Amino acid sequence: MTIHDAQQFRRRQTAAAPQRPGLLPNAEELMEAIHDDGSSNHPLAVSASHAGSLHRRRMDDPARVAEIDTHRGQLITAIDMWVSRNVPTAHTGPTMHTEGLGPVVDRLAERLVQAEHATRSLPPNHTEARRARNRLDEISTAYDALVAEVLGGKRQLPRATARR
Repeated sequence: MTIHDAQQFRRRQTAAAPQRPGLLPNAEELMEAIHDDGSSNHPLAVSASHAGSLHRRRMDDPARVAEIDTHRGQLITAIDMWVSRNVPTAHTGPTMHTEGLGPVVDRLAERLVQAEHATRSLPPNHTEARRARNRLDEISTAYDALVAEVLGGKRQLPRATARR
């Protein structure tokens, strides 16, 4: 997905976004979208689903990692730009977060795909399967905490700019 594609998608989907302006989906909603549930039309959930697809392709086709990572970078930028345009920020007081929401959503997708893979390929009590689930739990908790801080005016995200 290119930034241009993401911008066109954003324009098409904005009217269909949830009737909760400024609110972001929680980690559970993003994980459902990454599972290819398809039930959410929130632009961030759809982008998370795309990120999950890219991570699956990355695992399945190591020869195309560089190309896939380029698409991931474009998607991360598109997510950050959407958040910059659609999520109100407090202009005084909140602490600046070190990165935008795009990289966090990308890591959530990556960790979910890794946990899915570990669950399918390893016994449930295997150390690597447990680690994959723990990493997914950590990033989903961190995402929800960041969203709560941003929406509560306690944390500010860096303003996104298009990468050249």
